Amino acid sequence: MAALGKIRGKARGGNLIPIQPQPEPAEFDQKVRKPGLAFLEGTPRPTQKDWSSHDYWGRIKADLMTAYREVCAYSAIRVRSIEASDIDHFQPKSLHPKLAYEWSNFRFARKRTNSKKGVKTILDPFHIEPDWFVLDFTTFMVYPNQNLPDDLKQQIQETIGNLGLNERDYVDVREEIFNDFSGNPVRLQKESPFIAYEMVRQGLSN
Repeated sequence: MAALGKIRGKARGGNLIPIQPQPEPAEFDQKVRKPGLAFLEGTPRPTQKDWSSHDYWGRIKADLMTAYREVCAYSAIRVRSIEASDIDHFQPKSLHPKLAYEWSNFRFARKRTNSKKGVKTILDPFHIEPDWFVLDFTTFMVYPNQNLPDDLKQQIQETIGNLGLNERDYVDVREEIFNDFSGNPVRLQKESPFIAYEMVRQGLSN
């Protein structure tokens, strides 16, 4: 319990708990922003094909993965390979092209989660507060905290639905992580900081 208590406030990944934004890499401007803005200057309204051939953000995918400790910004579950990961534009590039090459608009994500999000409206993991999302350890499903105002609970429920966070895939993964690592707080924090946090909050860390 002491080990979990020491690390509960240091999460750097997971929409289900707040994320602390990390600084952009030293070479980000040269690798991503400058070529991206040059492209947008000549193509202010890119098509999907244009984006695909000018995806300069891919150059810093490994940096983003490292910065957020391999944890998906939306599911709060560790992504174990770079091939299974994606760079999500929180503000969709199709709607906000000027943000397409900005580090602050990138969220590290599972490919499946990013595909599910699309252009749907969800809460930003950079701006949520602790205890907005709660975990039911009997079902391993996620719910809004019932002590919150109704309008906020609705936004949280919409985020859960839009990301598919209670679909069987996520439920099974959360249960598997709990079963495998609940006795190892350091490893549990690495695999899912949300589950680690909820164990402490609900007094289950013994």
